[in-house]
Amino acid sequence: MCCTGESTPALLLQANVTLTEHPAGSSAATAPSGQGRGRGVLLPPINDQTRWRQMTFPPPNGGDVLITSIDGNPACASYNGGGCLWGMNADQIDYTRLIPLVCGEGHRARWGVTGYEDPKHWCSLARQQQ
Repeated sequence: MCCTGESTPALLLQANVTLTEHPAGSSAATAPSGQGRGRGVLLPPINDQTRWRQMTFPPPNGGDVLITSIDGNPACASYNGGGCLWGMNADQIDYTRLIPLVCGEGHRARWGVTGYEDPKHWCSLARQQQ
């Protein structure tokens, strides 16, 4: 089953390679140019609640989840880099613990697929909304 459960330390390490995290209060990161909507836009750190938006997805990964964009790819809020926090709204998330699951290569490292292969997968649907 995709995107739930615990991940192994090696896979967490792989998933974290694509992330740039900044301590609370540090300056924001600049989105890479040429990727997604946020070209050259300053993004808040991963643990800043204003960076995240709630989206509702149909099955197979149905429900509400918080989404952001990392390096031009959608990412869901996760505490382990592998399982999205389905059904949790913004006020239930501990933003200091976030290790997002990033679609694309990060998702492939954890689940064997990028999430873009299936047009009904949350990665594909979130990518259309970027």
